[in-house]
Amino acid sequence: MNAIVALMTGASQSHVRRVVLNTGMAVLVGALFVSPYLELAQAVASRYLLADAAIVALVALRYRSSALERLGLKIPLRHLMLAAATFGVGLAVAALLVNQIALGRELDIIGQHSAFSLSQVLHQEIVLRGLLLGALVAAVPTPNFMVVGFAAVFAGIHPLFFWFTFDLVTTTTAIATLFVFGLATNILFVRFGHIAFSAAAHAAWNLSRFGDAYVVRGRSISEAQSFAELEGSGLALGASIVLLAIALATRKPT
Repeated sequence: MNAIVALMTGASQSHVRRVVLNTGMAVLVGALFVSPYLELAQAVASRYLLADAAIVALVALRYRSSALERLGLKIPLRHLMLAAATFGVGLAVAALLVNQIALGRELDIIGQHSAFSLSQVLHQEIVLRGLLLGALVAAVPTPNFMVVGFAAVFAGIHPLFFWFTFDLVTTTTAIATLFVFGLATNILFVRFGHIAFSAAAHAAWNLSRFGDAYVVRGRSISEAQSFAELEGSGLALGASIVLLAIALATRKPT
């Protein structure tokens, strides 16, 4: 009996330690994720990259191979090559789409901050998709619900942020585009088990659509307002639907 009690006590203590460690890890990663977005942190590329390096180091120490695979750090070379090809094709398609949308809406995107865009995409993919969505999908019996729900949250955060911060109402088409794009990239992540392909698609779009300033018919608009012009275009929504169809039809290469 004493042996059984001792065994149960040891198991209970081990469980408590695991919960405490995982909770501490979640809080620390959350703080590292938020820090580059704070005004005092000056959200430049180096801030994102430093935060990402710290997050990856913590994950490597605590969770090792399974989490590192989800982050695309321990995946087959073939997957990396296919993801690179996806990025190249995606960048060409996204640039063409943005150019067509800009011509139709008399929109000029002035300047480009490639390093910032890439670092921000990597930051979001590592934490939101690689760690958070990956953990949720693994923890629930209905992962498809989490994939759709996470896409809804992704689509909902943008208009809520624009509304509270800039008092702007995002168009329905822009929200639909964000939802479909988020759903497609979530499916790519779950299907392949890592962020390489979702990050490739995400980076291709962000590199093409983000700039330092936006001018519509001679009038400067904010980055928040640019969502109505770009993501709010029927072309962007159509492209997201095509990406979703591709994601649904894709099978994980061996």
